[in-house]
Amino acid sequence: MASLLRIGQILQGKTNTYTITKQFQEYIFLAHIHGHWRLQNVADIFRRFQSKTLFLRPLIDEIVIPSDPQSIVLRYLDDDLMTETYEKTLTRCELKFVARGVLEALKVLHDEAYIHTGI
Repeated sequence: MASLLRIGQILQGKTNTYTITKQFQEYIFLAHIHGHWRLQNVADIFRRFQSKTLFLRPLIDEIVIPSDPQSIVLRYLDDDLMTETYEKTLTRCELKFVARGVLEALKVLHDEAYIHTGI
């Protein structure tokens, strides 16, 4: 079955305009928000905290040309912990390492009164 979305397609939501930029799976896409203030805020937060812990994804660059859509470049991770644990159960030592990393990153954020709701 062909997907209803395609790369380059522009979608108009109630509050923003989105452009489909990448397809990961049949129904999973990456979209960019045009001119949204939140992206600059995210870039500022990454810049502020990336030197304080290795457990936050590094901000590699901010795209200046073209300036629209506003874009940032983060280090690409080809997998995530959820996917990895489907293939192989983590050892106790690996679980401790992951837990400490997550807690360290959260502590760095919390020490400066930031919260993260995506965990």
